[in-house]
Amino acid sequence: VKAALTGHLVISTLHTNDSISTIRRLIDMGIPPYLVAEGTSVITAQRLLRRICGACRTEQKVDRSELLLAGVPPDSVDEYKLIFKGQGCDKCNHTGMKGRLAIHEVLEVTPLIREGIVKGIPMHELRGRAVAAGMSTLRLSALERMREGLVSLQEVLSGTMSDDRID
Repeated sequence: VKAALTGHLVISTLHTNDSISTIRRLIDMGIPPYLVAEGTSVITAQRLLRRICGACRTEQKVDRSELLLAGVPPDSVDEYKLIFKGQGCDKCNHTGMKGRLAIHEVLEVTPLIREGIVKGIPMHELRGRAVAAGMSTLRLSALERMREGLVSLQEVLSGTMSDDRID
């Protein structure tokens, strides 16, 4: 933290559920909120999701209500017409999955986020501020990979946390 405050680039890893949770983890480790706010500029979270096997990929019927429950924005549901899953074949050892791909969430610690950290506002409010400022969450990143036909709805749900959860 001292090095970051003096202008040095410090890169570190922590195990958290998402980028916002990193702030809480640093504070829980004993770093005062004002130092977390001043010493942090960007937080990136990543997850690896299992990729649908290209050899046995097949269309999956999904209701509009399932997509909405998964977190697809209501005005974007029509973009999710073709959802896929893996059937299982010899190439994927009958799992329906072959390989992995990364999804990311990048939180820029803006002045508004810094203010929230220092004031100690709840993490769900910080998340709301970040999303309002344009942050794409892990769930939205996973949903985008699903829309592209790369991951299944089941993988989106099991590999990410709902964006509307409250800390």
